[in-house]
Formats: sequence, structure tokens, C-alpha cells
Amino acid sequence: MRYVKTTSRILESIIGIFGGILGLIASSFILFIGSFGFDTTAILGILALIGSFLGIFASIYVNYDNHLGGVMLIISAFLVVIGATLLGIPGMLFLLIAGILALFR
Repeated sequence: MRYVKTTSRILESIIGIFGGILGLIASSFILFIGSFGFDTTAILGILALIGSFLGIFASIYVNYDNHLGGVMLIISAFLVVIGATLLGIPGMLFLLIAGILALFR
């Protein structure tokens, strides 16, 4: 019987969930601004909201499949920064770091 070393993915999960929460805060602020009648801002806020939920899901999924979870984290990072522009940069950085760690660690 062969011993297979497994790598703990708790760091990626914590960083990804934190980035997703920051993305949720940024997207909710963008949606609040969009509620004043700016249609384009509301659409971008929904895009950032989808990216944030994808980031939270991917940070949980990274424990099962680290490559697919890492790719989903990177995709969600770009969705958050496109949707929430400057407000989404902190969340994007955490999601991107978690995605890179999941792929290369």
C-alpha cells in the first residue's frame, strides 16, 4: 500500500471566502448606486454579485478539485473587478491570490 500525501486547502478556502465577502460588499454598494436609476451600474453590480457567489462556491469546491476550483476563483476575480470596478479591487486581489495558490500549490 502506498502513502499519498494530500495538501490541505484551508488557506485557499479562507482567502477565497474573504475575497468573496469583500466582493459582495462592493457589489451591494454598486447595486445601491444603481437603484437611483443608473441601469448600467445595476447590470455591473449584478455581474459583480455573480462573481462573488462564484468565488465563495469555488473556495469551498477547491477542497475537492483544486484545478477546477482555482480556475473558477480566477474567473470570479475578473468578474468582480469588471462589475465593481475600483471598489472590487480588494476582493479581486484575494480571489486571484486564492486561485493562483490553488493552481500552483
